[in-house]
Amino acid sequence: MFDEWLVKVRKYLAWQEQSFQAFNSSLEREIRDAVERRRTKLLSNQNLVAALGISLKLRSDHAQTFSAPEVRRKVVPNVPPATAGSYTPEPILEEAEYQHILGILESMVHVMERSPKAFHNIDEESLRTHFLVALNSHYEGQATGKLSIIEARPTS
Repeated sequence: MFDEWLVKVRKYLAWQEQSFQAFNSSLEREIRDAVERRRTKLLSNQNLVAALGISLKLRSDHAQTFSAPEVRRKVVPNVPPATAGSYTPEPILEEAEYQHILGILESMVHVMERSPKAFHNIDEESLRTHFLVALNSHYEGQATGKLSIIEARPTS
């Protein structure tokens, strides 16, 4: 019974062998055609960019790989211990958070320096809004128009 089954399997495989050979021989041609289509598309795109006449150059500080966006932070100011007198303690921002906020603002300044035409005619309130957008992209909650998030001084 096993021998009969084995004969049938070999017979079916022999029938399929021709279609396997045809597929395998066409596979190389299909791959070469796909690679050639991709190459043609890439060259066409490069020629299009070159024809635009816009010089594109990478910034030196541009990351060469993608990095996942930073998780939004939550500012939790340290409140100094209460005293017995009439002094009311003020929240203190940690040095690391303060430096991070300054880094965000510095990045926004770089954006403005790289695109001066986009910012030269805007008023102070609109300029402040641009800075708040950058801060709100990194921190939970809502930074206010007074930039109260950076009014606290770092701990020494």
